[in-house]
Amino acid sequence: MNIQPLLSIVKKTVVIAGLGFASISPALAANDYQAINTPHYLQMGKVLHGDEVSDQTAQVVAQEARNFLGYYHQLLLKQDVDGIAKIWTQDGLLMMPTWAVASKSNGLLQKDYTAVFNAITIDSSPEFMQINVLTPTHVIVTLNAIGIETVKKTGERHLDPNREIFILAKINGEWKIQYYMFNQRVEEPMINKSK
Repeated sequence: MNIQPLLSIVKKTVVIAGLGFASISPALAANDYQAINTPHYLQMGKVLHGDEVSDQTAQVVAQEARNFLGYYHQLLLKQDVDGIAKIWTQDGLLMMPTWAVASKSNGLLQKDYTAVFNAITIDSSPEFMQINVLTPTHVIVTLNAIGIETVKKTGERHLDPNREIFILAKINGEWKIQYYMFNQRVEEPMINKSK
């Protein structure tokens, strides 16, 4: 599938979600993430789709996307760099604020996740805002991830409210992250310092 038409849709979705678009920065068994239940999410998100996707298909695909991102979130909480790397496409792009664009192909994806996990722990809950089913194999998901990050070196804890956008691609029957970008909604103060 040619990704260029998707990028124009992403630009529109990102603007609508208020994220800005300054930069684009062994296979997982399907049942590993399909079995994840997502009751802890605050909101399941509005499901959108075009005329070429039926309501029923859109609902099924949206739930698959929720389950997949629930699995990704569990890997994040466990700080499982290898597990996270397995659920990315080879050419997928990770776009973090102020960091170079990372992918598995340029070797920065694992390095970036490792650097983050060496610096902080994350305790957050995602809240789905919108799931846009472009096709049965391509989905754009916007969400808020609200939680607390703890700086490992100092023990300082900060609120960590992020707006996130994912483009997911289903390849050979398995969902993968194709693109991921986030930014913080506001600058939040330190909430306490553990001793």
